[in-house]
Amino acid sequence: MKKYCLEIIVFVTGAVVMVMELVGSRVIAPYSGTSLAVWTSLIGIILGSLSVGYFLGGRLADQRLSYKTLGNIILFSALLTGLINFIKPLAFLLVQGNLDIRFGSILLTTVLFAPVSVVLGMVPTYSVRLRIKDVKTSGATIGRLYALSTIGSIVGTFAAGFFLISFFGSSKILVLLSVTLFITSLLAFWGNWEKKMLVTMIIIVAGNLLSGGLNEFYKDVIVEDKDSSYNRIIVAKFTHYQNKRPVLALITGRIFGPTTFQTSVYLDGKKEPVPGYLDYFDLAKVFNPHTNFALMIGGGGYSYPQEFLDKNPNARLDVVEIDPKLTEVAKKYFGLEDNTRLVIHHTDGRNYINKVDKKYDVIFLDVFSGDSSIPFHLTTIETIRRLYEILNPQGAIYMNTISSLEGDTGKYFRAQLSTYKRVFPYVLVFPVDDANDTKLIQNIVIVALKNKTGLTTQENLIQEYSSYLSHLYAKDLEEGLVLSDDYAPVEQYFMPIVNAWAKKT
Repeated sequence: MKKYCLEIIVFVTGAVVMVMELVGSRVIAPYSGTSLAVWTSLIGIILGSLSVGYFLGGRLADQRLSYKTLGNIILFSALLTGLINFIKPLAFLLVQGNLDIRFGSILLTTVLFAPVSVVLGMVPTYSVRLRIKDVKTSGATIGRLYALSTIGSIVGTFAAGFFLISFFGSSKILVLLSVTLFITSLLAFWGNWEKKMLVTMIIIVAGNLLSGGLNEFYKDVIVEDKDSSYNRIIVAKFTHYQNKRPVLALITGRIFGPTTFQTSVYLDGKKEPVPGYLDYFDLAKVFNPHTNFALMIGGGGYSYPQEFLDKNPNARLDVVEIDPKLTEVAKKYFGLEDNTRLVIHHTDGRNYINKVDKKYDVIFLDVFSGDSSIPFHLTTIETIRRLYEILNPQGAIYMNTISSLEGDTGKYFRAQLSTYKRVFPYVLVFPVDDANDTKLIQNIVIVALKNKTGLTTQENLIQEYSSYLSHLYAKDLEEGLVLSDDYAPVEQYFMPIVNAWAKKT
């Protein structure tokens, strides 16, 4: 074992780095969301920290070369990893206030993951120096150890992405990584290590127990907090900001700070959906009164699919939801039940529409995450052309967006509107909160019609939905970028929106 201990060490620590990077996205999701800004911060800060570690590891190896020192390095990384669970509620306090989402993500990543990444970065360079005995074979030695470290990183990536995150929570994974590093350090210690090990384990265990105590602060808010292959899923209780009624909400982005709910229901009596932008999807009654077969991309908590089937007793609905665990949560907390008129497809929305050979009367799109980001590949002109193809001649699309109508925070909406207008002959805009305030960030429902011949002439329906129809925005808007698979800067367009919301919290 001792003969290959350095090879094992660099392999394991390489795997730990990548598992930690992937898990890091779930750790900071409740505070900063899951947008491109978060991934950019994680990758950039961890790579930078590893670089610092490579340098420090090489310097330390030249000054103090021993297996005992290597063991201390790994032991220290185990300690830092174990303490992440303890400090993450405290780190959240650092990102409160008027912080740009990019700066907030960088700050959180630096506080939580930079220290341990620096220490783990010291391991490969220090190990290389320990292994080199002859300068004539140094090249082969360096190549072998760094190859093993990279292979470990590959294994860690697949293990985290395909298994660990799906079956264990982020807190448990961090504890597992801490224990793994603790055990790995034993390979470098071949002597008196018992006292040091005991002290380290006590600190790791105490830190995680204390972190559980801090999380008790949120026990009356968070009902369930779990990870899936696609989301950090949180079910939480809130008080409605207007009527002060208790609300149960599903969130797949941040919970602390500016956020939107995937689904929310009142709790003081029957679980009724909280009114909001989804009510505007009922305009299908006006523009598509003979809807028999509908498609909804983005199931979330399934509040609208249930409502649609209740209001349209003869209609059928296909729902495309990429995350099976969201469906499980909807059944557990939000009243979703099996229905012969409801077919759920657990796949990516773009993948589904590319392959489907059905025709729909209506298509609903609601694919925003809880931190107000949207998969760019569902916004492009290529996607919209395909949606046009799978609609019946009288068909229409109803898409939820979050934006303002004008200004810097309206770039995404204007781009999305321009893209729809390139494909559909009739495109209508319904700001949900205030049709007159063009700078207000709000839900905006885009209705794209293949033609107008399906518009109802029934006065009772027009009267019933008059409050929604009155929100029609009829003024001209500035043209935006036509989004394409090649170029769709959706994340950049959302940045001013997220930052504007952050200043209000």
